[in-house]
Parts: sequence; structure tokens; C-alpha cells
Amino acid sequence: MGRPRYRPASLVGAIVTLALAVNACTSSGASTAPTASPSPSATAADPYQQTWVDTQPCPVADAPDLPAGTGCVTSAVGDLDGNGTPDRLVVFARLANRMPASWWAEAIVDGTATPAVQLPYGQAVGGDDTVSPRAVGAADANGDGRADAFVALSAELFHSGAQPIDAIYDVTDGRITAATSGGRLFLFRTGGISRYGQGAVCGQSGGTHTFTIGHVEQVPGAWAWTKRTYVWRGLTLVRGAASAGRLPADLVINDPRVFHFYRLICGSLQTS
Repeated sequence: MGRPRYRPASLVGAIVTLALAVNACTSSGASTAPTASPSPSATAADPYQQTWVDTQPCPVADAPDLPAGTGCVTSAVGDLDGNGTPDRLVVFARLANRMPASWWAEAIVDGTATPAVQLPYGQAVGGDDTVSPRAVGAADANGDGRADAFVALSAELFHSGAQPIDAIYDVTDGRITAATSGGRLFLFRTGGISRYGQGAVCGQSGGTHTFTIGHVEQVPGAWAWTKRTYVWRGLTLVRGAASAGRLPADLVINDPRVFHFYRLICGSLQTS
């Protein structure tokens, strides 16, 4: 099934919601940030969690450990070094006239900030330059006992919806490293619109930690799905087995058999 491109004058609404289950065709001025399970450390007063509308000026950062002249700040909270205490991976923009000039990430581990690393975004990752990178959340994806941070680097925009384009980052020995596959940055999409979606699930097989990318779409008489499983080798994802099948056409999008194809599910981290 073809995927129609939609490039609005102003940014369309966020990733698929249950309203899309009844084929609502509306757009909003909200950002395309994925919605993750809330963290106890992320509150409205948290200086590491700012809100803004994409394409509009950034709120200026007012948080410790961030460089001057930065803004549009989000963070993922988790135990990044495995010592039992929460840390943060922070995503932020370096600003020029309050607009993002480049995007960066740094980790704050045991109260110490790591060197910042520049993030690819927009067309560089197959997305739209108008969509801001944002931290999604943190969970131990590869089973090493340390949380990994998920970051939406951009999104692909469609009519009344978007698919965030995500990457996975690890903090080892005070440095941020991205997960790769085939020698390249590992990217995957989540979300979608009412007729198709893509999601990802952390899992295990025979004691080995896996990461499965799933896609579902409506075809005549059914929901058709495919899955591709990757096996973790440190911070490398090795391409593994693929499978495919069909589900009854009368299932609604929020049926668990369908909706998990639209979500990132990794431990307690679940986007919606």
C-alpha cells in the first residue's frame, strides 16, 4: 500500500491516537513528540522537560549542566550506568535567534554531564526538517543491566498523523554511543495512521535479548502484518528472522492484536 506524503503549512498533530481508530481526519498545532509512560522524575516543573510547538521559537533552557544558548529540552530518565540510581539523557538544541541551529544530547550520570554529541535529524534520517528531536524514554533494551535511551530524531509526516523515526543510545564509560546495525545508525519507526502502523518490541528468545520491528496495514479483507527480529550483540543489532501473517479485517485499531504494531514497548516504557 502506498503511503501518501502530506506536507502542511503548519505541523500536523502527533503520532496516532485512538481517535484515529475511527478514522478521525483532523490536525492540530501540537508537536509530533511520542507519548511515553510518565516518569516520576518528569514533572511540569522539570527544567529538563520543556514543551513547544515545532517550527516555533524554542523556550530557552534553564537547567543545570546544559550549555548556554540552548533550548527545546527533553530528557529520558533511567539508570544509565546500572548502579541503581536514576540518570538522564538530555536532548536539546543549540539556538540561533531562539530557533534550533543544531541538535545535541548529553547524559547526566551520577550528577556529572558527559560530553555532548551532535544528533542527526530531519532529512538526514529520512524525516522532515520541521520535526524536532525529542527524548522518548529509557529502558534496558539489550539486557546489559543498564537503561538505554530512546530518542525520536525526526518523523515522517502523513495526513493527520506522523511516524517518529527513533534511535537508541547507550552511555558507557562517560560517553554516549548509538546502537547500530550493519555498520549504520539503527533507525526504526513507530506510530502511523488509521490504516497502517509500525512498532517495536523488546524481547528475549532462548535467553538472548531481541528487538522486533513490526508493521501492520489494512489490505482487502484483512490486516496484514510483518515482523523482523534483530538480536543484540552489545550495541549492535544483528538482523534475524522474519515472519508474516494476517488478522481479521474487522479488528479495530485499539485491539491489542493490532495496536502493539503502533507502539514502542520495552519493559515499562510504552509509547501510545
